[in-house]
Amino acid sequence: PAAGATGVGLYAPVTATFSDALDPASVNASTFELRNAANAVVAASLSYDAATRTATLTPSAGLAPSTTYTATLRGGASDPRIKDLAGNPLASSVSWSFTTVSGSEVQTCPCSGWPSTASPTNPSVNDPGALELGVKFRVDVDGFITGVRFYKGANNTGTHIGNLWSLDGTRLATAQFGPETASGWQQVNFATPVSVKANTVYVASYFAPNGGYAGDNNFFASTGVNRAPVHLLQSGESGGNGVYAYGSSSTFPTESYLATNYWVDVLFSPATPADTTAPTVSSTVPANAATGVSTTAAVTATFSEALDAATVTGSTFELRSTTGGALVNAAVAYNAATRTATLTPAAALAASTSYTATLKGGSSVPVIKDQAGNALAGNVQWSFTTAAPADTTAPTSSITSPAAGASVPAAAELSITGTASDVGGTVSKVEVSTDGGGSWQTATGTTSWRFAWMPSTEGSATILSRAVDDSGNVQSPPASRTVTVIAANCPCSAWPASAAPTRASDPDTRVVNVGVKFRSSVAGYITGIRFYKGTGNTGTHIGALWSSTGTLLASATFVNETATGWQQVNFAKPVPIAANTVYVASYRAPRGHYASDELYFDQRGVDAGPLHLLRRGESGGNGVYIYGGTAPKFPTSTYRATNYWVDVVFQLTP
Repeated sequence: PAAGATGVGLYAPVTATFSDALDPASVNASTFELRNAANAVVAASLSYDAATRTATLTPSAGLAPSTTYTATLRGGASDPRIKDLAGNPLASSVSWSFTTVSGSEVQTCPCSGWPSTASPTNPSVNDPGALELGVKFRVDVDGFITGVRFYKGANNTGTHIGNLWSLDGTRLATAQFGPETASGWQQVNFATPVSVKANTVYVASYFAPNGGYAGDNNFFASTGVNRAPVHLLQSGESGGNGVYAYGSSSTFPTESYLATNYWVDVLFSPATPADTTAPTVSSTVPANAATGVSTTAAVTATFSEALDAATVTGSTFELRSTTGGALVNAAVAYNAATRTATLTPAAALAASTSYTATLKGGSSVPVIKDQAGNALAGNVQWSFTTAAPADTTAPTSSITSPAAGASVPAAAELSITGTASDVGGTVSKVEVSTDGGGSWQTATGTTSWRFAWMPSTEGSATILSRAVDDSGNVQSPPASRTVTVIAANCPCSAWPASAAPTRASDPDTRVVNVGVKFRSSVAGYITGIRFYKGTGNTGTHIGALWSSTGTLLASATFVNETATGWQQVNFAKPVPIAANTVYVASYRAPRGHYASDELYFDQRGVDAGPLHLLRRGESGGNGVYIYGGTAPKFPTSTYRATNYWVDVVFQLTP
């Protein structure tokens, strides 16, 4: 049923149709289940139709009335889960709920569309003609039609014959009524019950040789009769309903008139499917070929269906050493709610040792069986290897840079590097402290590692490193190195005065604003703009500082320029900037001929002290440009990660 459906029949199957073909073996009781309101699993049979990509869950018995049930298709990161033919699992579990019909709508089977107390408004129509009268119906679940009923009025005399038909007019069964009463409900049973399929339309009818039949016009025009699991169809659901055919002998009724109810009914009994499916193992813990398994771990197996708990014992579930085959003394238990058998060794297993678990199946007892007595088809075995003896030796790390006693500038990124090793395991991480052990941060790398530090306070500073291995052992005491933090080398820029472009003068002569995205590792002030000037880059140049969203923070006109080389202008007032925030520095070149080195920022940025000119992709593209304008414009376009050789002047204080 659909999610949130109500009034669902007690015998209705639960189906799910998928977007592509599934691995049929992955559709089982562990991956498709139905639970009641108490979260108990509903016993059911499962099937998968590859042609329609539809999985069907059929409850073994009728569901409870007025009860909410939840269906779940298992997916996610771990087995058991539904998979397609390529082995791709359902991304995550899918669940939906529905509610069954109320108790007042439920009947005990053999069951019919009408209770014995129901009666027509017009029990005997004034029509003496011989004819066949019938009703279209369907049932919620596979089962058997055992007979036909009809309501008899006083003028409905003669010998009546009951029939069951397929929708194409094939007669499936026939029987003569008798002995009958003068009026009221009449019933005849077929010599052999007729098998019918769920949700398939059939026709039940009877032959009235002298007319006088019951008939209520427009009865099926706007409603059907729904007494789960039997449904007499509303007219229009499968053509018109009820149906008739005039003639001197019994024949398939195909005509309909004013959706008339001729008060014909059936006797239905749901089929009880026999369970002949052997249980299978859905998952095991540890998994087959698992390594590093704890020596105190229990061994479990989860099954596709509920088992006969009495068959899950130490004789049918055992653990042995793979080499030599020595039996492990263990306790075996079975959890019916999770369909899981658990073997718990009486003592810890040996370290670094292979073990083989066996679930007994086949034709020779003792074997594991389901609740219907079906045995596991054959022995199921899997092996695993326990973990090596516990590692209690701590790893070691050492600091290789900076050198002991080195002087390092404040407000400039310092690369702390080192090595680490472990005996009996592997290094899982290296942690670094720059505040004497008050706090620790994880370095990049393990056996060879690096940590970026931006010292801010002048004076002596102690750098500590400690390694952690895969067993959780932590180096103690940590490695130590003391350095001296000296005053920052600022005012500072990203480029030294000796730096120069490969192409100092681009042939482009259009008016353009070119720039660079940058950030500082520490808060401070931008006091000016620099750019490298090549031949032909003439005219009045204007430097500008922008926020990353295009707000102009400061601008100034370059004066007293040289013919070529680095040019600098200072703002009238230093502009404060925040740490690790992207800004844009630019200048306006009224006659083009700007410096341009293509792909410069494609794979790298420029890092100098606290300043960082960004690599392409760190905050969109870099460098940036915009054509035109009589005043500075915010540059937003990029081309081939070109370096236009724009720079800033930064200092820590105004």
